[in-house]
Amino acid sequence: MGGEEVSIYTRRLDIREIEYADAMAYYKYASNVEVARLAGFRPVPDLATAQRLVMGMVYQGDTYSIFLKGTNTLIGTCNLYRKSIRKIKDVYTLGISLDKNYWGYGFGSETICGLIKYAFKAKKARLLEIMCELNNKRSRTMIEHLGFNLDGIIKKYGQLYDGTIYDIALYSMTKEEFEEKNVWKKY
Repeated sequence: MGGEEVSIYTRRLDIREIEYADAMAYYKYASNVEVARLAGFRPVPDLATAQRLVMGMVYQGDTYSIFLKGTNTLIGTCNLYRKSIRKIKDVYTLGISLDKNYWGYGFGSETICGLIKYAFKAKKARLLEIMCELNNKRSRTMIEHLGFNLDGIIKKYGQLYDGTIYDIALYSMTKEEFEEKNVWKKY
């Protein structure tokens, strides 16, 4: 909290720091069981909980709201965490969750590309990480298409609210790999 104001623009999306006013839209998509499960969180049960969660995200300062360009339509949130399993500086972990109504249209790829460019150019990241549930084929395909490399599988990484224990696939991209790729230029 308290740093520079972040705005990321892609061909179809406007991405900016989450605000308390985003709580209702956040609740609408984060209450979906399938969205929550794939993002690794408990479905948001009510607006009051969404408001508390969004207030925490505002305070933490590493969550961004994703809007369709030129509209007030929030379609998801994304993260750029300065937390990593690695023990070097300037490593960021990316995350994303989208409203189910916007799955399959390339908005996830476009969002991640915007975050990639922002992290390497503005934040001077050395390396980016992204992870997803091992069985989430859609996310794994997107991540690999964007040029991330599989670092490995972490068995029994976490436990969902329903008790399900899951494995994750961990991917990374170095600054040098970013500079060699052309995938994000279309965004």
